[in-house]
Amino acid sequence: MCRGKYIAFCDGDDFWNDAHKLKKQVEFLKTNENYIGVATNGILFNELSNEKKHHYGRDNKQYFSKYDLLNGNPFLTSSVIYKANIVKNFSNQLIDLNAPAGDYHMHVYASQFGLIGFLSDLSTTYRIHNSGIWQNKTPSQSLDSAIIVAKSINKKILKDFYSKWLIKKYIGRLYGKLGSHLVFQGKYLKAFYVSLLSISYPLPSFKYRFKIFKQIIFIIFKIFLKKNR
Repeated sequence: MCRGKYIAFCDGDDFWNDAHKLKKQVEFLKTNENYIGVATNGILFNELSNEKKHHYGRDNKQYFSKYDLLNGNPFLTSSVIYKANIVKNFSNQLIDLNAPAGDYHMHVYASQFGLIGFLSDLSTTYRIHNSGIWQNKTPSQSLDSAIIVAKSINKKILKDFYSKWLIKKYIGRLYGKLGSHLVFQGKYLKAFYVSLLSISYPLPSFKYRFKIFKQIIFIIFKIFLKKNR
């Protein structure tokens, strides 16, 4: 059991770049007592291509509200530090969430209690390699997992209408992307079903909804051609 006033994370295959990372974050939380945690930017290091890039591109971001987290997970797990009571309360609910990953749940849960600060420092490195849990998934499998996680967050954590509407927009977009990947794989019947699910959700824009309608028409055309060969 972790002890102390704050809890930080670092996955076994990632590492911190900045020896003063924790000091900076703790000082931030002491100065900003209404914040419940603070994250930093980080580096994505692809060991297969030796490519490095910033994880989060908007360096002017200063904090995340509970609504800012409902379009996908913006944080590297190893970049965050939270007040201990937030994490301990979350750990009691983790089993009940029944989802393939817990970090996005944790960030959304924490954000229900206050703002999460953001420092632009590149304080951590996330390694992309063949042995990673997410890296071993196909794009379709990753999207399936992301949908399960988002649905679990909607059901188990979110309470207000606006939050639920925002995460449903995210789920609809994920279904749209999954349909596109299934089309590429030639799995037209499943792609048709998933694309219909996408338009049953609120979507980011009319343009995106029109894109999914075109995707559905293309799938119907492909299914028709396949049946008439």
